[in-house]
Amino acid sequence: MPREKAAMIILRKQGVSINTIAQFLGRSRSIIHKTLKANYLFGLRKIELRKLPNHIRVNDSRKNRSLMEQLRLKWENFILGSEAKPP
Repeated sequence: MPREKAAMIILRKQGVSINTIAQFLGRSRSIIHKTLKANYLFGLRKIELRKLPNHIRVNDSRKNRSLMEQLRLKWENFILGSEAKPP
């Protein structure tokens, strides 16, 4: 779906991890990766997380997941077409 692809791109631009996007949309990580790579948007993260300490990566992951849970309904409405703009 075009809106689902747009949601993937927007979420990745905001720094959400591929794993979190995959869990949120109910897709596999490889589908998310292929979609972003096809749109030349893989690697939008400004900071390379592999070089950061583990506790910072864990905190970032928790923050992203809690934010996604808070915005889940708004994103679902955007993907399904009931809202014109993404949250």
